[in-house]
Amino acid sequence: MNIPSTTCPGCFADKGSVAICGSCGYDENERRSPLVLPHRTELHGQYLVGKVLGKPGGFGITYLAMDMKLKVKVAIKEYLPRDLAGRDSNHSTVYPHSKEDAEFFAKGLDDFLKEAQNLAQFDHANIVRVRNFFKENDTAYIVMDYYDGITLMEYVQRKGGKVEWQMAIKIMTPIMDAIREVHAKGFLHRDIKPHNIYLAPRYCKWVDS
Repeated sequence: MNIPSTTCPGCFADKGSVAICGSCGYDENERRSPLVLPHRTELHGQYLVGKVLGKPGGFGITYLAMDMKLKVKVAIKEYLPRDLAGRDSNHSTVYPHSKEDAEFFAKGLDDFLKEAQNLAQFDHANIVRVRNFFKENDTAYIVMDYYDGITLMEYVQRKGGKVEWQMAIKIMTPIMDAIREVHAKGFLHRDIKPHNIYLAPRYCKWVDS
């Protein structure tokens, strides 16, 4: 796939030869963790990797990406538990730190793929939709719908560390509805926290810009 070097990793517009995109303000030269895939990495012959969404977690990294076939933005979650594995010198392949870590890494990888299969069963407005999942670079990836917005943690910080109870109810009501759907299918989330709750203006018109 011929990928122009002028494609902005922050919004996928053509930014020309400048480092900072005139469309979205993303600075391509800003230092990134060596654990993060390089800008414009191609995955599965279909997806173009861009900026990191949020902060890398303990078990994975989520990227903004472009589906080059459908011409739509997606979010791609990569399985990379930093306590168990790192990135090879080729900047793409993931490898466990030791033989002992390899066993836990393999178990976690299986669980990661099962998570993708489980999520793919849901069709709910407040549960992100899984588009695809695959193995590559000796790890695995989940491709999900992408929504503009902010995490609940970011929203609370913007509000000075707390929100009014009326707003809390507005936020939590659709979340509880989604949890009800998850429990009805016999699954438990086990990691519901402000960092993992995403407020998308498409559904939440009251979220500040």
